[in-house]
Amino acid sequence: MANDDYLEDPPLPLPSRTSGAIVVPPDDDPPIGSDCDRLKVQPDPPQAHLARRKYVPVTEGGNPDINTPLPREGTGFKAYKTVETEYGYQSTVDFVVALGKEWAARHPKPCLLIGDLAVQGGGLTPKRWGHPEKGFHKSHGSGLDFDVQIIRTDDVEKPREVNISNSLYDRTRTQELVDLVAKMAGVHFDCIITADHQLVASTIIHDAGHVFHVHFRLLK
Repeated sequence: MANDDYLEDPPLPLPSRTSGAIVVPPDDDPPIGSDCDRLKVQPDPPQAHLARRKYVPVTEGGNPDINTPLPREGTGFKAYKTVETEYGYQSTVDFVVALGKEWAARHPKPCLLIGDLAVQGGGLTPKRWGHPEKGFHKSHGSGLDFDVQIIRTDDVEKPREVNISNSLYDRTRTQELVDLVAKMAGVHFDCIITADHQLVASTIIHDAGHVFHVHFRLLK
């Protein structure tokens, strides 16, 4: 079984410096706000500086403004994780709701399946609610992150069944989703995290654990 956001964390060495896209250990999220987020994927880009800076405290606490729950469903989207891990800033939740509407205008089916955002108030966000032994996300506590399941060619709306190596993976429409998020977010688009090295974005971090979903990060 591939590593994903329900599996226990392996030992977590720092991401290695690289002359290509940022590489992080399987099932790890990059340090929030680190300069590696700013690395643009291009031939032989400059090495990433891996200083650990944060948008909001993730391990030491949270932010009371991370207090808006994502609706369980709306036009063009459904939430598939527990409500306890689907809080964000009002702006983040508003963005996901608007994204669903824009996606539905292009594709009546399938709707977008939305995974974890953050716990209420931010801070440490468990990978599986009620099971701390499964570990915690390294970034979802920011209130600016959200996961979207990759798109399937058969339009079935079932999470965590098709990964990027499956013949049912629709890379074309998943790329369309990435492009749509970047267009809608504009200057507030930060990066995507994915295991698919064929997806393209202005800022992308490759992580072998992100095989079922694309992780999106916005800027506040």
